[in-house]
Amino acid sequence: EIWCQSHDTHVVSGGWCAMGVAEPVGGSLGLAIVLLCYFVCTSGIMYDLAVKPPATGKVVDACGNIRPQVFMTGKVNGQFIYEGLAGALLFFVGSMGFFAVDRAGDKARVLRPFVRHALLYGGCTAIVLSVFSLETFMRFKLPQFGKW
Repeated sequence: EIWCQSHDTHVVSGGWCAMGVAEPVGGSLGLAIVLLCYFVCTSGIMYDLAVKPPATGKVVDACGNIRPQVFMTGKVNGQFIYEGLAGALLFFVGSMGFFAVDRAGDKARVLRPFVRHALLYGGCTAIVLSVFSLETFMRFKLPQFGKW
């Protein structure tokens, strides 16, 4: 057993004193890593790697022209790459809205009233924009969505 003088760390096996003790990840960096993982998981990148769908689809209109199609309509268990990225971006915007509202309501932080109101209104706007945009995406994907 070695007692490491530099960091007051009790180490069972030697070597930590020579290499240094790993510092914990900072709050902002840790949050950024978690949000990046959240974006990757909600965008369906694992699905895209496994199935290898195209970025967009193609549809023939009434005149015979080929037009791009962003949403794979009628299929809940399938998506185009851009569809997944757009959905993940909206999930991310909604999540940031909740963080902004939480930061605005934190009484322990000393914020100017303008900044507090900007965080509150910006966060609420992000949440509402995200919810209604994702609902619109679901209506594109499933035309019968939300109709009783």
